[in-house]
Amino acid sequence: MARPRLVRDINQSRALLLLKEHRTLSRAAFARALNLTRATVTSVASELLEQGLIVETGEIFVTEGTGRPGQGLKLNPEGAFFLGVAIEVERLTVVVVNLHGQIVSQKKVALENSADAPAVIRVAAKIVREIATKRFKNSPRIRGAGFTIPGMLSQDGIVRLAPLLKWKDVPFREELAKRIPIPIFIENDANAAALAEVYFGSCAGERNLCLLMLDIGVGAGTIVDRRIFRGGQGYAGEIGHLDLRLESAGSPERRGFLESVLGRDGLLSGYGRGVKKIRDLRHLLDLLRKGDAEARAMVDTWSDWLVVALRSIADIYNPTLVILSGQLCCLYEFVSEKVVDQLQSREFPTVDHLQVKISSFGENSSAVGGAALVYDSLFSVPGVTFSDSVTRPGSDPSPLVR
Repeated sequence: MARPRLVRDINQSRALLLLKEHRTLSRAAFARALNLTRATVTSVASELLEQGLIVETGEIFVTEGTGRPGQGLKLNPEGAFFLGVAIEVERLTVVVVNLHGQIVSQKKVALENSADAPAVIRVAAKIVREIATKRFKNSPRIRGAGFTIPGMLSQDGIVRLAPLLKWKDVPFREELAKRIPIPIFIENDANAAALAEVYFGSCAGERNLCLLMLDIGVGAGTIVDRRIFRGGQGYAGEIGHLDLRLESAGSPERRGFLESVLGRDGLLSGYGRGVKKIRDLRHLLDLLRKGDAEARAMVDTWSDWLVVALRSIADIYNPTLVILSGQLCCLYEFVSEKVVDQLQSREFPTVDHLQVKISSFGENSSAVGGAALVYDSLFSVPGVTFSDSVTRPGSDPSPLVR
């Protein structure tokens, strides 16, 4: 038999998820959609109102059949806030997201030496403490901070390897917990960015998708049934280290092969010789818009490797949707037709229904993903899958715990 507290947590999370997806509902619509008694819905709504997570809209709904009037309910955007911190090769990106999933503030801090793990952790923790204590006065509305990193994290919170940062066996969670007084969540950057698309992106509500992170490094995050797929030890998605060269078998890795041709530095280094070089990604975009032939040829070659990555994701995970994220996703507009043509010309059926879309968050996707890790904790209960049971108001609800 389910414990009363667990049942309460499940009902509250289901109610919040329903409001997130439907914006405004009457208590009667709640009862129908969640398959709960009116008394249970009244209790759940009262607790959420008391916590400030939802508010009454002032809009009056009349319950069909009884004629009983009641006010509509909706999420309170100021009821909770979620911090996201992306530790990247060149900078820290910090965002604050409200309960409506809107970014209300963001901050970028340059890193002089991202390889100095203790120093980076101290800087990141200091920023989070300042936001929690000075801006929010240690309010319980701050639900936690989610940290993302371009590397492999063990299940006990150790960065086993982050090649681009040059971190190895760093006790990440332990060091953060010493310095931060609010709940901490940590995750690989691509995994977290994929979760951000589920909650905040233009494809919000999708239950299954893959995200391809195109940045200095390259990685993939996969969502299955609204949950991050991490694999047996938590290291799934390291597609940047997919190696297509037989001669490299057994050699040590610092940068993965696919990452070396699809990542930012490998891309930019392929232009010109001598003084004729691309300064940065902005310069490349400017050349492309001016019709520079060499820049166009270089990006066309890059798109061939992008197709390799997309085909590999399709063959391994067979998603119907892949989101492109990170700094380089802005290049897709120049090669989208070519990429789609190459995918459609393939006879292998794993790409038959594959859609490729651009992330809503661009280079901020990892930080927004950090916030999504905290956000997810409000809309889910560990070890419980119930999102299938949240039905549309007016549809036939499925049996649920009361």
